[in-house]
Amino acid sequence: MTRPKVSISWSSGKDAALAFYKTLQTNQLEVVHLHTTLSTGLRRVGMHGTPAALVEAQARAIGLPLSLLEIPADATNAAYEKAMLDFYAGLKAQGVEGVVFGDIYLEDLRTYREGLLQQAGLQGYYPLWQLPTNRLAAELLQEGISAVVCAASTRFFGQEAVGRAYDAAFIAGLPQGCDPCGEQGEFHTFVTHAPYFSQPVPLQLGRKVLRHYALSAHAQSEQGMWFIDLAEDKG
Repeated sequence: MTRPKVSISWSSGKDAALAFYKTLQTNQLEVVHLHTTLSTGLRRVGMHGTPAALVEAQARAIGLPLSLLEIPADATNAAYEKAMLDFYAGLKAQGVEGVVFGDIYLEDLRTYREGLLQQAGLQGYYPLWQLPTNRLAAELLQEGISAVVCAASTRFFGQEAVGRAYDAAFIAGLPQGCDPCGEQGEFHTFVTHAPYFSQPVPLQLGRKVLRHYALSAHAQSEQGMWFIDLAEDKG
């Protein structure tokens, strides 16, 4: 039986990496492509802060073609949707039939994704959907997916969190109310190795930066996020 061809929505972090791994394990879909959305100009992955060059290094280790979709950080919703629909149309023209996401609990986000996919004539796949995040965190470590914390909310963390390995010690020390997978945006990660990587992506850890973001378009309050500059260690 021919397996549907899919592209992985690749955030560069652990949830996308585990969704990819589970997709390979079931052997019901053929993963042929990766795609990542970047902020135009900065050329970094959204709230992860991961530079495009590191995402490209991951794709080389995986051995799959990668599309980098650049969208302005201040793009209107209509502009964002047009960019995504144009991109999805290109995927479909190449024979891709669906997209795999690493979403776990966020119902509104899944509904939004499904609306775009339906317009594009593509199928969405969610291998982590509704699974307990403590179980997923344990599975990440058990299956040999290695990651570094690249962004962390000041609601839960100080600057010492960024640059740490996402490991058993990090998970055990999470503050009360912090999801072990960071599902509410508490932290984000960059994956340095997974079972389907040909080799690890070596990292250089750089400076730590604190940035602030409005909690919503109309909010008076802000949320702080610590980031760490990451680069591929070519030495």
